[in-house]
Amino acid sequence: MTPSTITRLVDKMVQKGQLERKIEGKHVLIWQTDKGREAQADIAVAVQELHGRYSAVLG
Repeated sequence: MTPSTITRLVDKMVQKGQLERKIEGKHVLIWQTDKGREAQADIAVAVQELHGRYSAVLG
């Protein structure tokens, strides 16, 4: 992934309240919020379901 793609993704997640960003000098600190942790659980379930469907098709 290119840096600009990652920046856009992080920006969207900050807007949704899933991540927080803090700038300290030249460094940007990014961490997950409680809302982001909740979304992570939903994403993990979706990935497992997708993996199961692909495994069924591909064998």
